[in-house]
Amino acid sequence: MKKTQGFTRYTMVSSDIFVTVTHFGVTFSTSAVNALNCSMVNVYFNIDKKQMAIKADANGDWKFIPSKQNGYVRWNVKHLINKIQTFVDTEGKRFIGRYDRDENAIIFDFNVSAPTRKR
Repeated sequence: MKKTQGFTRYTMVSSDIFVTVTHFGVTFSTSAVNALNCSMVNVYFNIDKKQMAIKADANGDWKFIPSKQNGYVRWNVKHLINKIQTFVDTEGKRFIGRYDRDENAIIFDFNVSAPTRKR
């Protein structure tokens, strides 16, 4: 019998799960990528609540492949940016996500934001 039998793997993340939205693109943090642990996702919107969800799906419509250097995912898709702009001003806002293990999805609330960090 293995000494770790009955244990569940814990994935360490270095920061909060978040998405950064600017007029140039949508960037998902390395923690978001690690939480979903997949290469394809589907994107969903709840217009009434001003929320976006990304859900892991092997047959998904969107590639969720991290950058080799930093591990984040960046989408520069104008129609997605335009869709998000119907909810929020996209001048460098960061939105914290909540990972739902049962759905293997991350839900981002566009009602609450923080400015991005300046370098």
